[in-house]
Amino acid sequence: MDLQALSDRIAIRDVIDRYSDAVTRRDWPTVGATFHDDAVWSVGGSFNLEYRSRENIESGLRAGVSALEFLVQMTHSVVIELDGRRATARTLVNEMGRNAAQKTGLFLLGFYEDVLSQREGRWAFDARRFEPIYVDTAWLGGMATPV
Repeated sequence: MDLQALSDRIAIRDVIDRYSDAVTRRDWPTVGATFHDDAVWSVGGSFNLEYRSRENIESGLRAGVSALEFLVQMTHSVVIELDGRRATARTLVNEMGRNAAQKTGLFLLGFYEDVLSQREGRWAFDARRFEPIYVDTAWLGGMATPV
């Protein structure tokens, strides 16, 4: 592997990790910064959501997560395929959260299928689609210390 490919992989992994960290911390400007202006974020399964444009992605995710007392998103097993200034990535995700008002929890396993590109020297998402594998909404009775 050449140094440019290694550098690109590190930059792409940083985008993926930065997204999950920012969602967990509810840092919406940083979430938005992981996307290009014309990006698309979507989720399949029974959720069936789609947001188009960085601004709509940021506000849509903010609205969805704001109902939760806490949300922690963890990324695992990132597989990246490079093609010049474009790349695809698949990331396994484990997410836990709780909606105190509705007395529901959230335990979610699934994966993101991503398309990223490097524009003006910056890697970011062009498209990010989450596919759920397992969803459990049973109450999480433990003690939460929201971020």
